[in-house]
Amino acid sequence: MAMHDAPLRLGVPPGEAKVLCVFVHGRTQAPEDMHEQVVGRLKSAGIAFVLPRAAGNSWYDARAVDPLTDGARRQLDASLTHVRQIVTDFVRDAGRPLPMLVGGFSQGACLTLEYAMKYGPWDGAMVNLTGCRVGTPACDSAFRRS
Repeated sequence: MAMHDAPLRLGVPPGEAKVLCVFVHGRTQAPEDMHEQVVGRLKSAGIAFVLPRAAGNSWYDARAVDPLTDGARRQLDASLTHVRQIVTDFVRDAGRPLPMLVGGFSQGACLTLEYAMKYGPWDGAMVNLTGCRVGTPACDSAFRRS
């Protein structure tokens, strides 16, 4: 899977924001879809948005409820690393600690749930629409906390 692409930034600049929001698209979608279908419908004064963009409009090849293969784990880890870097840059650009909403739709919701398990908690909230943990309960996932 190719490296992921540059995110879409919307709303106020991070340095002027009261809240940061990272919202991740699903498989076969793009940040523009999340803007049209979710973010653009919010009354969002004072919010800086960053919408990550997956290469080929997919964060990983596996379905969320399939057992994790080594390849799917590598893709998931690469996507988590990508989102983590976007969040790190976003927080740095804000220049001060701010509450942050992290969320996503479908595959993006699955990715952000894994993100929360690996990198959470943070000062803020999470909204995930139609997502779940990736893999099966039997998976020995490197992303699962003990």
